Amino acid sequence: MFLILFPLCFMAGLIQTVTGFGSGVVIMLVLPLLMPLIEASTISNSITLFLCTSLAWQYRKTINFKLIMFPLIIFYIVSGIILRWVPYMNSSILEPYFGLFLMGLSIYFLVYSERIKIKANRFTASICAALSGIVSALFGVAGPPMVIYFLYATSTKEEYQGTIQFYFFLTCLYTFIMRIYNGLVNQSMIIPIIVGIIIIAVGQFIGNKLVKQLDGIRMKKIIYCFLAFSGASIILKSVIG
Repeated sequence: MFLILFPLCFMAGLIQTVTGFGSGVVIMLVLPLLMPLIEASTISNSITLFLCTSLAWQYRKTINFKLIMFPLIIFYIVSGIILRWVPYMNSSILEPYFGLFLMGLSIYFLVYSERIKIKANRFTASICAALSGIVSALFGVAGPPMVIYFLYATSTKEEYQGTIQFYFFLTCLYTFIMRIYNGLVNQSMIIPIIVGIIIIAVGQFIGNKLVKQLDGIRMKKIIYCFLAFSGASIILKSVIG
């Protein structure tokens, strides 16, 4: 597993540092193929918490706190409710839905993200935050729904980076605490989490060096092609297995 964890976490740190999101998505591309979905999402959440904390501090001067509070409350309520039920869920039942979620996500970003425009208001904030809370609790991937909202709610790249990283920090911290409270974190996860944190920090370091040179749009398209492939693989695995 550690041979997979090294490149996975490195790419996760690199991608989120360059694009502003995606670490949870990248980690969850492969990790559910190696272990139960709930365990994978818990490890992903723990590793991503470190990265979001570091990036939020890096962009602390550009955070728009007014944009965060309302969707954050919605996220806390929805993810809290879902996390109460997670220990009683059969992860094998959830896997095909997770695969469909990944494929749908990839199709949106690859095909429709430039065509569909939304207004940044409390209604769209509620929808995006609620969806973020659901997929965060179930799959350890909170970012994509809120990326859509914050892209339209902020006016500069720096404001977007600072605001979304601080939002991710707060949501990851809350989800991590709730996972501990609901008994989803155990000793067997400690070593993978520590290893993941070290490697994702290396990815962040390289990402900071390359952020001005890399073509973020092209990189995201490659990632979401793998996203679609991973979703199809998870669906196939759940059907066969």
